[in-house]
Amino acid sequence: MCGLLLLEWQGGTAAVESFEWVSRTLEIQRELATVEARMSEAESGQRGYILTGQPAFLGPYNKATKDVRDRLANLRRLVADNSAQLRRLLIIESLSRAKLAELDSTIKLERAGKRDLAVSIVRTTHSDSLMTAVRSGLQSTSR
Repeated sequence: MCGLLLLEWQGGTAAVESFEWVSRTLEIQRELATVEARMSEAESGQRGYILTGQPAFLGPYNKATKDVRDRLANLRRLVADNSAQLRRLLIIESLSRAKLAELDSTIKLERAGKRDLAVSIVRTTHSDSLMTAVRSGLQSTSR
């Protein structure tokens, strides 16, 4: 009888651990997808501002960039016990920081009346390839 109870308890514990693992995996995937969406929103806000000069585009940009930083910090916490995932996340963080810095610099150029320079940065292949690398890293990590 005690043996059966022990087996039942162990089975229940394994089920709970499995559920927690699946739950955490799904949370990581949601966070990765949200970071990707917010990076796109930040880029969209930056481009809208540079093209129109309208500060209204900076609201979504500011919200998205803050959310990206918060979610990357949460992802770091979620993958802290998995060295392979943590290495991938550190690369994503580095790429994301570089892209956010680029977005910020072009917004500052627009504010300083240097729209032509801001637009020329947006048009570079480096700008596009940086965002592509961020997306690619996020998507490959979520698999």
